[in-house]
Amino acid sequence: MSEISLFKQIRCVERELWFRRKVYPKRVAVGSMTQEDANKEIAVMQAVKDTLVELYGGSGQARTDALNQQLGLGIQVENNKNHWSL
Repeated sequence: MSEISLFKQIRCVERELWFRRKVYPKRVAVGSMTQEDANKEIAVMQAVKDTLVELYGGSGQARTDALNQQLGLGIQVENNKNHWSL
């Protein structure tokens, strides 16, 4: 088992999701990435987060909200998808 806690791993994945959601639109705009590729890459990282959250202690809206609050990130959850509002 890794010495890095699941909580810290989830925080790292959250930062990566934030980065991708911030940077990929710019890459799409300049033609260095397609929108389809951007969507796929974000979906993969979201799946990683979902898996880690499950391992951390379950799913469900209340659990996700509590975890997001613990992470200290400005995340609004709408329609079971994370939308950043930093």
